[in-house]
Formats: sequence, C-alpha cells, structure tokens
Amino acid sequence: MNPYAILGAALLAIAAYGAGRWDGGRLKEGEQDRTKLAVEEAARAARESTAKAIASIKVQNTTIQQRLEKEVRREPVYRDCRLTPGGLRDLNEALAGTGPVAGPGGVPASDAAL
Repeated sequence: MNPYAILGAALLAIAAYGAGRWDGGRLKEGEQDRTKLAVEEAARAARESTAKAIASIKVQNTTIQQRLEKEVRREPVYRDCRLTPGGLRDLNEALAGTGPVAGPGGVPASDAAL
C-alpha cells in the first residue's frame, strides 16, 4: 500500500476525531447554556411570585380581651424533696414563722454549720 495513502487516511481520521470533539464541545456548551437559562428563569419567576405574595399581605392589629381563668390548688404536693438537715431546719422555721434572730443590719444571721 502507498505510504501517502496511509498517511492521508491517518490525517483524515485525526481530523474527523478533532471535528467530532469540537462539535461535541459545542453541544455540551449549548446544553449548559440552556440549563443556566432555565435556572435563571425559575429564579425570576420565584422572585416575582414572592413579591406578589408579600405585597398582598395585610397587616392587622387586634386587641384580644378575654377573661383570665385562674386555677388555685389548695393541696400542695411535694415530690422528691431532698434537703440537707440545715435546709430542712430553715424551711421548718420559715413555715412556723420562727426564724433566726436578725443580725445588726436587719438581715438574719448566717448559719456557720452549713
């Protein structure tokens, strides 16, 4: 076979490959441009619909007046009451109304035993 024919066929194959790559690149760029355009269009539509929704909001100030219902429990329930002996003594004195004698400033004396 003629070496020029082999060289020509090789150059033709390389040129065809290059043309295919170039055309494929253009197709890929076109696809990316279409995707970018679709995303921009969707973002614009979302902005417009959000702006319309915000514009249609009506601010309304109302005063609510209703009766207050108060529930009072007469029997306190204490659960898991854990006090130190000094704390229990102070609590019992406070409930009985007999507390430690007030010091010079009107403040109860401190308990050094704690």
